[in-house]
Amino acid sequence: MLPGLTFILLCLLLLPFTSAKGNAVDLWIAELDSETTGISVDDPSAVTKLRSLIEQTKKEGSFSQQLYLPVRQLGILLQSQGYQDEAITAFRQLQNIVHRHYGVYSPLQLEPLSFIINSHIQKGDIDAAEVQHQFSYRVSMKSFSPNQLEYTDAKIRLADWYRFTARFDKALKLYKESALNLNKDDLRAISRVKRSIALTSYLSGRCCLEDELAAAYNIGVKAPDFDRADLERALIDYVDASYLAGSEVNLEKFSHELSKNLEPALLGFQNPKALFSTLAKSRGFKDSNAQIIMFKDTETGFSFGKNRSKPDPVSVGNPVTMCGETYRSLVKNKDQKLSIDVTVDINPQGKPILISLAGDAPPKLNRYLRTSLHNSRFRPAIDQFGKPSESTISFRQTFSANNLSITSSANVYDWSNQMVAQSCQLTELASL
Repeated sequence: MLPGLTFILLCLLLLPFTSAKGNAVDLWIAELDSETTGISVDDPSAVTKLRSLIEQTKKEGSFSQQLYLPVRQLGILLQSQGYQDEAITAFRQLQNIVHRHYGVYSPLQLEPLSFIINSHIQKGDIDAAEVQHQFSYRVSMKSFSPNQLEYTDAKIRLADWYRFTARFDKALKLYKESALNLNKDDLRAISRVKRSIALTSYLSGRCCLEDELAAAYNIGVKAPDFDRADLERALIDYVDASYLAGSEVNLEKFSHELSKNLEPALLGFQNPKALFSTLAKSRGFKDSNAQIIMFKDTETGFSFGKNRSKPDPVSVGNPVTMCGETYRSLVKNKDQKLSIDVTVDINPQGKPILISLAGDAPPKLNRYLRTSLHNSRFRPAIDQFGKPSESTISFRQTFSANNLSITSSANVYDWSNQMVAQSCQLTELASL
């Protein structure tokens, strides 16, 4: 076994897919490597020193196992500094070492593959990341048996990737296969998969499978070691999904689990159709290829390719999210910092009654925001006894790039932001 790799491999297998946010995760691995290489990740000349150490170590052979840690540390540092092509070259060297000593389909391949995938995503090369994801999946299928955690985790990770790239039917198929393989006593994993199924169905326009979230909550109730805060979060997610779907919510039987009154909250769009309706009213946006992709063919079939070189984010705005292209069409000076004070009166069913806006934003932007809020769902205020009431929510709307790294652990009130971002991305792809 390569030095220090068993523990790292286990950690990587248990991490959920989180888009291009892997640098913080990977850097601690580089810090571990520094204990062996003697080169600190904080050393300004660390890259130069590591290259020198690698050249010295190569005297023992180009595929010496002693190369693994310094090459890994070098690759992670290059990745964190934005040198993705050089990082990929280093990670390929890790693969070659594993190939030589353990074979092409060794589970030790999974670590360098995860690094390579992360670099491709940061480059915006989704097609290249797709190739590596598929290879990683094949390695796991050949290395593990269906009764092993690693086998099921590989299915979940590929399902997460399919969800991230808007291939929802494929994602749902893998999530459901994973559920069949899970140990019936692994309640946390079962709960996680149920949340993933609910989120994926929502993103595909099929809101909201609140029954799956109710089941995830009930699993937590049965687990003696389930964290109290996690249990309450699961209950709130069930509540939010129910209001997002427009379903009847009977909280009285759950009220003993609420430690405090629930404040009103913005939940966002019920489905992509609500987003397209908002676009249509604000800028004459009509039925598009993107809408067809979202609702008629969730197996998109086209190449996601590489992101275009322009730095503009695909979606902007907090807490109300909108397509970056829409924002730039409504605001002449896209670099202008804008904020709008928003007040919304909500009825007990979670629908807006009265919307008030204050600020110096352009009229077209105000119109979009008002329409967006009108088409959105809300959680009303709910007391500790489970009774909803008319309520008011106030917030300051700002416009900046969103964090698109939404996982199955994300709160339901974050789901709409991810759906908007994916819809915006598909709209841009369909217009190419």
